[in-house]
Parts: sequence; structure tokens; C-alpha cells
Amino acid sequence: MSDVTPENAEAQLAAQLAAIREERANLKVDREARATPSVEDQIKAETQALAAERALDEAQRKYGAKQVRLVRIPDGAVIVRRPHWVAYRKFQDQKEFTYDATEEFVTGCLVYPDRRAFAKLLEEQPAVLAQIGLACGELAGLRVDELKSK
Repeated sequence: MSDVTPENAEAQLAAQLAAIREERANLKVDREARATPSVEDQIKAETQALAAERALDEAQRKYGAKQVRLVRIPDGAVIVRRPHWVAYRKFQDQKEFTYDATEEFVTGCLVYPDRRAFAKLLEEQPAVLAQIGLACGELAGLRVDELKSK
């Protein structure tokens, strides 16, 4: 005869369920701990933010407050200035709007960070180029809200 009774089977299933729930809870705690930035990460982020704020202040003094834009992106910021009208026309006259053409246009407007850091940023977050390009276009007079309403 078997020692497995309905009560034993039920108790084993309950214990198995409890173990699974405990493991899931532990994994959730571990994930949350990894997602919480360490003090070192917070210091790094604040240092980067301070550098961007200083660069913005310097750019506003150099080019004028309405001539520059701070674009906040995940893990940082980029500062661009109003494009020269010739550069904007060259960009607009392209037969196709490509990533490379947009990168060239934006790089011509770049104030902060330096080009090497910007290239690295684009390797890590290539989609932010569209957001930064839009900021350059707005500085040149593009009104996105007006385009949407037409």
C-alpha cells in the first residue's frame, strides 16, 4: 500500500506552491535591488547633470538663450545650437532623410558633449538622434504643433 494519501498529496502541492511563490518573491526583491541606483551611480548621474547645466549656461552666454536647447535623453543630456541656414537648407534639400544625413546635420549643431562622446552616445542609444534632430529643427523655426494640425 502507498503512503500517499489525498491529504499528503495536498500538503506536498501546497509546499511546492509556497516554494515557487517564495522564489518569485526573492527574484522580485533581487530585480528591484538591481534597478535601484547605487550611491556611486547617483553621484555619476548628478555629476553628468551638473556638467550639462554648466555647458548650457556657457552656451547661452556664448550664443544667446534662444539660440540653444538642452535635450534631456536617457542617461544624459545634449546641447545643440540653432543651425546655420545653409546647413538647414542642405539638410532639407536631401532626396532622402537618412540616419547619416541627420547625424551630420545634428553634429553641426552640437555644443555638448564633444563629438567623441556624442558618437558613443549614439552607439548606445541611436534612437535619440531623432529627438535631437527635432530640437535642431525647432531652433531653426520648425513648429511641430503647426505641422500636426495641417
